[in-house]
Amino acid sequence: MYPLTTAGNDVGKNIAVSFPFHEKHLIKDLDLLAHYDCVNRSAWIRKKIREEKLKLKNQESNVGTWGNIFSGN
Repeated sequence: MYPLTTAGNDVGKNIAVSFPFHEKHLIKDLDLLAHYDCVNRSAWIRKKIREEKLKLKNQESNVGTWGNIFSGN
């Protein structure tokens, strides 16, 4: 998935994810879900973002298809 070598000073980006007090239990859920996927928190979150982005792209293409069906084109 990633290149074996990097060019120059390639670096990633860190972000903070906050959980309100009443949803602190989600951190344990995140850890458990990541453990079952054999990845760390960051990898699991990135995976979910990619999955949701793909779902959205598919939904957008379906909207275009349905629009063409209903418009009679």
